[in-house]
Amino acid sequence: ALNSFYEIGFPQEKIVLVEALRYLNILPDQLTNKPINSPNVDSTKQFTEVLILGAMDPESMDYLIGILLDTLKSFSSDYKFSFRPHPGYDAKLYQYPELKFRTTSGSLDKILSKYDVIIAASNTSAAADAYVAGSKVIIMLDGSSLNLSPLRSYTDVFFAKSSDELKEALEINNRQPLKGEKIESYRNTYFHLNYKLTNWLKLFGINSS
Repeated sequence: ALNSFYEIGFPQEKIVLVEALRYLNILPDQLTNKPINSPNVDSTKQFTEVLILGAMDPESMDYLIGILLDTLKSFSSDYKFSFRPHPGYDAKLYQYPELKFRTTSGSLDKILSKYDVIIAASNTSAAADAYVAGSKVIIMLDGSSLNLSPLRSYTDVFFAKSSDELKEALEINNRQPLKGEKIESYRNTYFHLNYKLTNWLKLFGINSS
């Protein structure tokens, strides 16, 4: 967002950078010094844990379910899928008995580290939580709507428009650069995070010492 303001020529002296209050819970664990981009995934597991983040938009959710139904036809038991519904929309997964998903409603900062891969619709802002937490993120695009993902310009994120592309994204560990492209990660700088809220205190004229 900050770079977007810079790019459109907004006066920099009118921009104040402060801590992202909503995302302070994804700061590194202060007791273990665990870095942001090191999810606590068990490397001895014999399968890949995948979390699907529900969307609030029914059309996006229907498209995502359709792609998943098609993709899972060719998947082995090496993958275990879980679904976290959007709090504002009930996707009614019981209507799709083929999707043998476990359902979870836990807070994202508490559950993200349990999964190896996160799948989200393009209009789901929770994908940013997963990205900063260090998860492998796959964004599903419906091919007709604008890509509204907050990660749309990030080269270390996977984007898929079909079941074949989703399957490919699930099976490879790291996205390979296109011709002339450089893969970069901004996981540690996507949000400005600081428990001490130094910038907020400065904005309100409060002494932080």
